[in-house]
Amino acid sequence: MPLDKIGITITTHFGDNNYFKIEQGGTIAETETIEALTDVAMNFFCKTIDKYYPKFHPIKPEIVIQKNDNYFDIPTEERPGTHLDTSSPEFIKMQIETCKSVPVLKIYKKDVDKYPELETIYNQKLNELSK
Repeated sequence: MPLDKIGITITTHFGDNNYFKIEQGGTIAETETIEALTDVAMNFFCKTIDKYYPKFHPIKPEIVIQKNDNYFDIPTEERPGTHLDTSSPEFIKMQIETCKSVPVLKIYKKDVDKYPELETIYNQKLNELSK
């Protein structure tokens, strides 16, 4: 089913329970794209906020929406550490360094016994979590 209408609402918080809500909606023509309409709507919102709250929101000629990828937005095969074998010392080291509790850390004790180079890291993390 093709989209024929778009509605966008932005609520801006100015502190002390002061909110400014702007709603905009419209019908999408066959020659328009949702991205172009979103850009127009965002520019409208900026200009409206600039008009009523000029000190809060400086005038910007264009709004650039930037998405910062978090760990789960990265495809699984490109995530850090996924190229490592789960029994490799590098992987075990990464698990020990990111461990947040002593009971979970103790699970890696048998692996540390296999790889003596991990003993220092294990002991440091154990001391850190024991405090």
